[in-house]
Amino acid sequence: MPIQAAKDPNRNASLNPALNASINPHHNASLNPAYNASLNPAYNASLNPAYNASLNPAYNASINPAYNATLNPAYNPSVDPSRNPSINPRRNPSFAGPFVWDLDHQVEGFLVKASDDTYLIYSMELKRSGLAVRNGKNGFHLVDTNGRWTGYLVPDGQGGFLRFAPNATWTGLVA
Repeated sequence: MPIQAAKDPNRNASLNPALNASINPHHNASLNPAYNASLNPAYNASLNPAYNASLNPAYNASINPAYNATLNPAYNPSVDPSRNPSINPRRNPSFAGPFVWDLDHQVEGFLVKASDDTYLIYSMELKRSGLAVRNGKNGFHLVDTNGRWTGYLVPDGQGGFLRFAPNATWTGLVA
């Protein structure tokens, strides 16, 4: 099933960093953690799950699906796209995302809101690949299903997010 055109960065210039320099961290230093230390967990310990236990599911049971049934699709069918067709982009043509995109604008997956501060991340094959946990800068940390920190999301000012690896390398976007 095709992805919604309104959410496709290739078709919506405001969501496409290749077409909109204001959301491209290579052109807008305020969005680039390599130049803006307040967005970089390497320099801002309050954003780093290694130093801020409230952002780390290994130490914070409220954001750990193993201990919080609200976040666990095995116990909460409302956050399981294989059991809830309304959040399944393959079964619900009006599903509007947010979708996870790589830098080549290929869709990798989608997010399902589990709480105000936590999203579950699924691949397009409906395999849960991790969590997005709100951090203190209106962004989110990305954690894999083993609780390992894999990156973070920085708001792009257009309602979406730029995705970065822990070393501040730009890896994609969420829109």
